[in-house]
Amino acid sequence: IPSLVKAARTLSQRIPLVLISRGKLGAILVTRESAWEGRCLDRQRVVSTVGCGDALLAGFLYGLTKYARPQSALVIALKVATAQAWGWPHKRNWAFARKHLRVQVKPR
Repeated sequence: IPSLVKAARTLSQRIPLVLISRGKLGAILVTRESAWEGRCLDRQRVVSTVGCGDALLAGFLYGLTKYARPQSALVIALKVATAQAWGWPHKRNWAFARKHLRVQVKPR
């Protein structure tokens, strides 16, 4: 993880937010001032990973518009991407995923 944060910090000199997907390990968010690592605490069988990166980004952008805090946006992003991986968009709605998925985001 330190090498990912270091590489992202290099990018953050030109780009204010760098979001790195780590698959089942979660994601890392790096800004010019700080970095956060997040993951879903729940476990379930993955149905498909198709579209999970897009879901992560869409959830992150939605979270930024809703909360304006990058770490809060990361929580939303991880919930959206996890719901996608588990096939929930076909079975459940966003309100269900938002309420039932446990995500941990902590400073790096």
